[in-house]
Amino acid sequence: IKYDKELKIEMSLDPIVNGVTQFNKRTITFTTPDGTRYYFGGIDASESTRIRQGSAGVFNEFAQVSFYLFKIENVLGDIVNLNYTIDGYGTLRIIGYNQELVKDVNLDGVSNCSPSLTTNPSLSSPKPYYLETTGYLRLNTITSNIDSSKIEFESSSSTYTQIVGYILNSIKIYDYKNTLFKKIKLNYVSPAVVGSSSNIPTTASNLSYRRFFLDNIQVFQGSNTLTDEVYSFEYNNYNLLPKRFSYSQDYAGYYNGALSNTCYIPNVPSYIDAPLLTLANRNVSLSNHAQYGSLVKIIYPTKGYIQIEYESGNSNLVAFPLHTSTTTVYKKPGIRIKRISAYDNNGTINVTRYYYTVAANALSASSTDSEEQVRMPNFLGTLRVVGACVDGSYCYPYTIEKKVIYSKPQNTIYMSDFNRNNYRYVTVSYGGDNFENGGKQSEYFVQADIPVSPVENGVGYVTENKASNNSLKNGTLLNEIIFTAL
Repeated sequence: IKYDKELKIEMSLDPIVNGVTQFNKRTITFTTPDGTRYYFGGIDASESTRIRQGSAGVFNEFAQVSFYLFKIENVLGDIVNLNYTIDGYGTLRIIGYNQELVKDVNLDGVSNCSPSLTTNPSLSSPKPYYLETTGYLRLNTITSNIDSSKIEFESSSSTYTQIVGYILNSIKIYDYKNTLFKKIKLNYVSPAVVGSSSNIPTTASNLSYRRFFLDNIQVFQGSNTLTDEVYSFEYNNYNLLPKRFSYSQDYAGYYNGALSNTCYIPNVPSYIDAPLLTLANRNVSLSNHAQYGSLVKIIYPTKGYIQIEYESGNSNLVAFPLHTSTTTVYKKPGIRIKRISAYDNNGTINVTRYYYTVAANALSASSTDSEEQVRMPNFLGTLRVVGACVDGSYCYPYTIEKKVIYSKPQNTIYMSDFNRNNYRYVTVSYGGDNFENGGKQSEYFVQADIPVSPVENGVGYVTENKASNNSLKNGTLLNEIIFTAL
């Protein structure tokens, strides 16, 4: 197990200012063996969020989820301060949409006044899910008590890209005389999107549905306005992506090229048969649509460059019930790095290859990935509606049982490893695909949480229930083996 050094970690209570407790403003302090202290969170460097559905349903209370570094202090009293700007309070940003297909299946408590079961399933309109925050933070300056040197971060509202919020435009570095030493300028592009207006929820048409990509970085020395130091970036078909919140996504939330989809609900006739509705194709793309928008090339000022190649996981995925094709072999969702090739300005290449298995199996044609499925996204559920009706002088209770197919952000966007596939082993080959310059095998902690049934809270399903917290340690490095050749 890799060992670095001891750290003392402390967390404070919520501070009290003028007799009022400032909730979700705790400070975490790390102290190194030489006495240097790092401070995170606190009054001016914390963010708290919660999930909302519209202006009504609140799924959880505010929780302090971001602890930003705001001060570094050594034993001599030298201090580095990181200063932030707060952009608004109670800000709502859409993170996705919820939609349900519901069908009545049973009525318990039949009487003269009880409701009748509906014959056909009903499809709800998409409802936005919001991430509500107490205030988004932007790093503004980094200063010190030693001299006048500082770093400034300049951001601007990104209205030109139709993206709500701020984008970092430049970084300015000043020396101890407060003279501009270097300026780093970040330039972006916001490409057009594909797909019709029927391919996204109607409420998303005037919201932040476009994407932006970092196009290049320019580095200027001092106050110069011209530079040859430029870093450029290229992406895979970023101009062929649909709008954000598009219906064209597989069951893990990746783009799947299904631009004809007009809803999020997958077609699962074995669970709910809806012949009068056109439901969505949530299958994983066989044409690598999930790779669209991924970074594929970095070009350096020296004209050397790096190329990044991706791949999907193993193709054998027969257990998932949402695939409607007659074939039994499917790609797994998502992408992973397969190969990174570095070229210098003379065209000399250096290759780093990634295998997602143990080193002994890396070059085997029948090699099996070490990928372990922590949990599949869940789309299927049940619902019980309890009510009562009055007939004459009597009150008759009844219960309607319903089947539900639901799609919501928590199926694919969640702040844990609960819905992810994790690799226990990753082996790296240096110098080529065949360990020409040796390699490294890394083992990581992977353990699934214990799932429980979805809970209906009156507003919608809270689908991410679990009875353990094993996944909090997923991805922890356990050991590394370095070798010269296989």
